[in-house]
Amino acid sequence: MSIKADCHLHSSFSGDSQAPMPEMIDKGLALGLETMCFTEHNDFDYPRTEEGPGTIIYRIDCILR
Repeated sequence: MSIKADCHLHSSFSGDSQAPMPEMIDKGLALGLETMCFTEHNDFDYPRTEEGPGTIIYRIDCILR
């Protein structure tokens, strides 16, 4: 059984990855992925503080072949 989809990817837009999205797409296609979903986030002042939650920005990009 080969994997055809990855629905939880983070590129350099997210603070926990340094991989550029175009390179990740090229690699995914080379590996035979048919579906890729980038679930990006950029967390400002997260985790929660006594004053409340920080600002969290989400960006979701899906690529289907």
